[in-house]
Amino acid sequence: MTGSRIKITGQFKPCVHMGCFELEAFVELNQRSRWWQCPTCLKNYSLDNIIIDPS
Repeated sequence: MTGSRIKITGQFKPCVHMGCFELEAFVELNQRSRWWQCPTCLKNYSLDNIIIDPS
């Protein structure tokens, strides 16, 4: 998303793919949105579905 290294990996709970994203950058870029779009599969989810990826 930003081209920098991932510090905190984020993912949406319902997503079944292996892709993750830089959580801080994602939240900063999308903080005014009501629905949040997964940058990997492009599905829309609510903010409640974002998790810190444990892997």
